[in-house]
Amino acid sequence: MDVVIITTLQIIWGIMELVGPICEVLKCLGDPTCTYIEHHRKLKDGMNDLQERLVRLNAMKRDVERRIKAELRWGRLLREEVEKWLLDVQTVNDTMRDIDERMQNVSCFSRARLGKRVAQTVEQVEGIIERGRFPEALVIDNPSTAGVPFQSEHLEGETKVIEDIWNYLMSEEIGMIGVCGMGGIGKTTIVKHIYYQLLKETKPLFDKIIWVTVSKELNIPKLQQNLANAMNIVGLPESELERVAVLMDKLGQRRYVLILDD
Repeated sequence: MDVVIITTLQIIWGIMELVGPICEVLKCLGDPTCTYIEHHRKLKDGMNDLQERLVRLNAMKRDVERRIKAELRWGRLLREEVEKWLLDVQTVNDTMRDIDERMQNVSCFSRARLGKRVAQTVEQVEGIIERGRFPEALVIDNPSTAGVPFQSEHLEGETKVIEDIWNYLMSEEIGMIGVCGMGGIGKTTIVKHIYYQLLKETKPLFDKIIWVTVSKELNIPKLQQNLANAMNIVGLPESELERVAVLMDKLGQRRYVLILDD
């Protein structure tokens, strides 16, 4: 008597040979069973598609991060739309890691469900790619850097001006103050008074008080280096934009007053 051994795998593959014709019939009938079977059969193809799209998406993310580094300087803020996009990229990468883990132990019965999730994630990634083109700037001006100018012919000894500057310093609305006027009328004297008053405060109002002289011959690299020295930063990069990024990062970690004289 002959003995025939049929494994579970053989049975499954036998069934799958019939899937094509059956699926075509079910498509005509509009039966959701066909979609279930398609997710089951095309899991591997879906994974390949998802991985390719994620490679594109993460390349876009690196490009966006480089643009952010170049644009995010001098007190500018990242647009909320860009922040949300970066969070979505992170979320979909986390989803991919979870899918990869599940692929290691996927069973015949969970295969279709995972295939459906892969297909949904492919659509999600494509949507994020479309949103990530950002033809406009990635940053906006920080409202807190709104400035106020002091223009006067007689500043020296003006107690009222000192009081006004001090009040603006304590304000949350004003981020920049310009003391303007002809040379020799006492602008530096007024600001020195503010500077020493800040240093004498028993309870520091700011983490760092920095005084830098710009000089009449404007030299940006020298100015950046002087600012770095005042903040005890060593090893500034050669690139001007990279220097800006380093300085803004350090300044952004604390509440500070930066005085630029001359």
